[in-house]
Amino acid sequence: MRFFGHGQSQSETKCKECGTDLHDPERLRKHHEKAHKKLNEKCRTCGTVFNSLDELRKHKKKCK
Repeated sequence: MRFFGHGQSQSETKCKECGTDLHDPERLRKHHEKAHKKLNEKCRTCGTVFNSLDELRKHKKKCK
């Protein structure tokens, strides 16, 4: 069992979009900004546009 400091519960530090537990609200905020913020990111290889960095990263593994 894991304990969380300062009254934090695991649900307050777990990403609602992908389930990643960051153990700290600030890390969760930064994770969400990087991984899930809606953007118009373009693949440099094929030109496909994605709404998030996470989607682009997944695509890059297949697009070569």
